Amino acid sequence: MLRRRPAAAFTPGPRLGTGLDDTLDSPQQVRDEQRLADPVTVRETSQDDDR
Repeated sequence: MLRRRPAAAFTPGPRLGTGLDDTLDSPQQVRDEQRLADPVTVRETSQDDDR
């Protein structure tokens, strides 16, 4: 007979740490502050450029 391992269980008690919303907001705030999502190159346009 094959024995299966029991599912992982956590002891009951108060949750520790920040919630999911705060955890997801933290990296977003870093990206915004450090401008990590900005384009690497910026195409400069001039009025003389008729392309």
